[in-house]
Amino acid sequence: MQEVTDKLIYYKFYVLVMSGYLDQRKCDQALIIFSNKSMPILMATDVAVRDLDIDSLD
Repeated sequence: MQEVTDKLIYYKFYVLVMSGYLDQRKCDQALIIFSNKSMPILMATDVAVRDLDIDSLD
């Protein structure tokens, strides 16, 4: 995942990354940032997205 993230950043894409290493507060902040469209790309590990429910994506 880090390699893909690095490539996206290299090509000037703004990427938000979530992994199982983040505490709940940081995960919540990441979801708020993504949901208010401040960051267009959310990359997450399978551990980070367990029980994650996103209603809609544009």
